Amino acid sequence: MNKFFFLFFTLAAFYSCSPTVSKPLYLESKNPKELIKLKYGEPTSIVKTKNDNGEIWLYEYNSQFKSDRKVVFDSNNKIVRNLKKHKKYTPRLGHYIAIGAIIIIGPFPALL
Repeated sequence: MNKFFFLFFTLAAFYSCSPTVSKPLYLESKNPKELIKLKYGEPTSIVKTKNDNGEIWLYEYNSQFKSDRKVVFDSNNKIVRNLKKHKKYTPRLGHYIAIGAIIIIGPFPALL
């Protein structure tokens, strides 16, 4: 019974995830530039590429919580690359207090 359940679960997981793995970026959108503008807002800067008449949209945020982004379009306005650059994590005093509280209070209920 366990082998049958494991086999059924594995096949169902592979079947349900397979369409998303081979799906191109923003396939359903007829105008991917408008979709990117709706999702991320106006770009900070737009750079034209000389080789294939494409564009590179750069999103640079001052906020620590929003990651910078680089979207590359080709000459047919299709998305070639959509890269996200994560900001450096800088822990604050509150993080250290929370970690210390978890370490001190965490095993306490098990000792009762």
